[in-house]
Amino acid sequence: KNNRRAYAYLTITRGIDSKIIQELIQEKKIYEDTKGNAVFVGFDEQGKPRYATLRGTYTDKVFRMDCVGSDKRYSFCTNGASSRLYIFESAIDSLSHATLENRIQGNAGAYRADSRLSLGGTSGIALAHYLQRHSHIKELVFCLDNDDAGRKRAVALAREYADKGYYTRLELPTLKDYNEVLLQYRNKQKR
Repeated sequence: KNNRRAYAYLTITRGIDSKIIQELIQEKKIYEDTKGNAVFVGFDEQGKPRYATLRGTYTDKVFRMDCVGSDKRYSFCTNGASSRLYIFESAIDSLSHATLENRIQGNAGAYRADSRLSLGGTSGIALAHYLQRHSHIKELVFCLDNDDAGRKRAVALAREYADKGYYTRLELPTLKDYNEVLLQYRNKQKR
């Protein structure tokens, strides 16, 4: 009905910029399901929803899953006009990075300049398909989690796409993921 629980979870618990969440709710890229989960949606070329992943909003237990029938090629993303694409494991990390970009730039719309893609894990399926659909992308910035699996996969993907002619670089978070970096940044700003 109103996305209240998902909105509160994403803005208060996760620290993501409320303006970003409002925009993405209006674009139907984020909504709240009947059980109170935040749902992140990916669309195909015709604007049809083809991918959805759920994230539980209750802080006492972790819940995440892709919706049955989701096509991972169309994972959650935000598109910008530049030739740069930031790549993350999760939608929350991509939106955390977008929030940090806005705050560092001092501009509530700064995140819209660049594209951000959630892989929905560490698979390269969504990235390969995104690049087929967005030929203007020339620079790939891998921002996967700063754990063993994330680091190894980021290096492998960066090498693979450098061999294909893309400019690639790693921008791993200083903590486990970009949401942890955002929460630390928010706490420092409060102090």
